[in-house]
Amino acid sequence: MTLFGSLGLFWLWHLARSLAGGRYSDAAFFVCASAACAAVLWASVLVLKNRARSIAAPGTADWVPGGVRFSTSRGFRVAYRMAMAFIAISSGLFAVGTWLGQFDFPMSSGQKLILPLVAAAVAGYAVGALTWFAAGFLRYPGVEVSPDGLSTTGFRLKQTVTWDNVADIVPLADGKNPEIDIVLKDRARAGVDIFYRGPFAPAYMRAQRSVRITADLFAVGAVPLLDFIDYYAFSPEDRSELADGRALRRLASMGQPTLDG
Repeated sequence: MTLFGSLGLFWLWHLARSLAGGRYSDAAFFVCASAACAAVLWASVLVLKNRARSIAAPGTADWVPGGVRFSTSRGFRVAYRMAMAFIAISSGLFAVGTWLGQFDFPMSSGQKLILPLVAAAVAGYAVGALTWFAAGFLRYPGVEVSPDGLSTTGFRLKQTVTWDNVADIVPLADGKNPEIDIVLKDRARAGVDIFYRGPFAPAYMRAQRSVRITADLFAVGAVPLLDFIDYYAFSPEDRSELADGRALRRLASMGQPTLDG
C-alpha cells in the first residue's frame, strides 16, 4: 500500500511538471499511471477495513434459496477493474510512445530496449485478466453456506465441501492475507470445478484436499466470516437457519456484547 501511495505521488509530481512544460504525451501516461495507483490504493483500503472488522457490516451477506451468500464488495470489484484498465492503458501508452519516440523520458539505450517490452507484457496481462473476467474464466470470490455444507469460489476455481467431511475450521495469518482453512477429514475430498483456462491453472487433485478462503476480500469482514462458518460447521442443530434466512440475524448478533459480558 505504501509502495503504490509513493508511486501515485511520484506520477502526480511528474504530471504537474509535464503539463507545465507542455509535454502532453507524457502527461497522458502520468494521468493513467496515477489513476492506476489510486485504484489499487482504493482496493487496499477496502481490504484493510475488512481485515479490521469484528462485527458484520449490514448488507454484506445475502440470503439465497438454500443458504447465505457472502461476496466481495461492489467497491472492491470496481476498484479492481479500474486498476486493471488503467494499468493496461498506461503500460500500453508507455510501450507504444517509447517505440514511436513520443516520450521525453531520460532512459539509457538498454532501458529504451527493455522497458517498453516489459510494459507491453504488463499491458497484455492486464487486458488478458479483464478479458478472462468478461468470459467467466476468472471470477470474483464468493462463499455460500447451506445446511448441507459450503461452497467457496476463488478467482480460478470453485470448491464444494459437505459438513460431514469437515474436521476443523482453522484461521491462518502466516501469509499476506488472513485465511480460513477448511480442514477435511482423512480421505475426504472437496468437489472441484476449475473454470479458469490458461497458464498457472490450479492442480485438480491438490484442490480436492486444500480448501482455503482469503477472508479479508469479503465485505462482511474476516472475523465475522470465520465465526459464521465455524459456528455452523459445529452446530448441526442450527443449520436449518441457513435455509430460511434466520442465519442472517445470527450473523448480525455475532461479536455484539452480551448482557453478562
